[in-house]
Amino acid sequence: MVLEGPGWLVTMPHYAVLRQVGQGPLPLTFRAAEDIESIEVLKDAEWIKASIAPCPGAGQEAIVTEITPLGQWAFRHWLEE
Repeated sequence: MVLEGPGWLVTMPHYAVLRQVGQGPLPLTFRAAEDIESIEVLKDAEWIKASIAPCPGAGQEAIVTEITPLGQWAFRHWLEE
């Protein structure tokens, strides 16, 4: 399943992160580069609310605080089948 919108493209790895977020509890923190990329895509698609900041030491850290109504719909529609 691939979904595309203006400036974003949601693919299977992004759905895997959405599944993690949907299974909570929130807030959830991510530090792996591939997870950060997925968080950026899901945030751009307005499926989640998250902050992304430099992480002490190296890389970045993303903190997901909410799944939006659109993200909840996507979670139910594509991930709970």
